[in-house]
Amino acid sequence: MTKIYDGVTISPRTKIEGHEQSFIGTGAYIFTPLLKMAIGSHINARCIVAGRGSLTMGAYSVLGYDVLVLTSSDTAWGNMSDFCRDKERCIRTEDISIGPHAFVGSKSILLPGAHVPEGAVLALKSVFGPDDKLEPWEIRYADGHRIKREMKREVVPT
Repeated sequence: MTKIYDGVTISPRTKIEGHEQSFIGTGAYIFTPLLKMAIGSHINARCIVAGRGSLTMGAYSVLGYDVLVLTSSDTAWGNMSDFCRDKERCIRTEDISIGPHAFVGSKSILLPGAHVPEGAVLALKSVFGPDDKLEPWEIRYADGHRIKREMKREVVPT
């Protein structure tokens, strides 16, 4: 089972499917219906995972400190309060996946539908959505620049 540190707030409606070597750090908030964590995956301190979609984390993937993961959002028209009826809202709900060995830097934001591929690195304060493209084992800076590097995959545990 996933190790959950003190001070973590988890919605009573959240189902966590986790491995014993995965953990959720102090002060994290988990308000999504489903959180899947593979072996060695980490959600560090003060991360927020919220919305109506799910988050799936691959083996040895990491969310840095203070990362915001939004699996749903309202559009900019109509009433946008959680207290409004669904028929008065236009909610975009999409699952988010983080591939094996991927790293999301501190204070980054993942938007609904984002997919971080295997081994990819999002640097500090990145904003990443479904329209952003990133190749496996690629590094992306916060301002959108990409740097390709050869990473030796044989050193990475599977």
